Amino acid sequence: MLLLSIYFVFLAFLSLNPWVHPDSSLAIGNISWDKIDHGTAYFFLSLFLMSAYRFHKQQWVVSFMILLTSSLVGVFFEYCQLWFTSTRTFSYQDAVANIFGALLDEAAIAAEKPRHYKSVKPKTISKKNLKISPKIT
Repeated sequence: MLLLSIYFVFLAFLSLNPWVHPDSSLAIGNISWDKIDHGTAYFFLSLFLMSAYRFHKQQWVVSFMILLTSSLVGVFFEYCQLWFTSTRTFSYQDAVANIFGALLDEAAIAAEKPRHYKSVKPKTISKKNLKISPKIT
């Protein structure tokens, strides 16, 4: 949890710091480095969230909540750039890159360990493993 908290503060610093200006002129094909940076940042946010909740019984619910949380944090920080800084602006493309990074992490985890996305079935009670204590009267 400490690593997650430190990363969250680091992400807020990078998102809201007026001195950090990503270089959008560098690109791989049609994708600028700025969008790759956004996707990578939220990929790792989703990864850290997943590592914090990896032992939950219903991993598909956890994965959905982590995807939702990471996406909302990404959109929230984009709005914070609009509201609280004069040098940074809101960008729909950045918000989509944030969501894509979180989605990419969830897809990678699902492909790596599909058993985590199955619900744990409750044990059935049979007469063999049911122990009845004598009644006290």
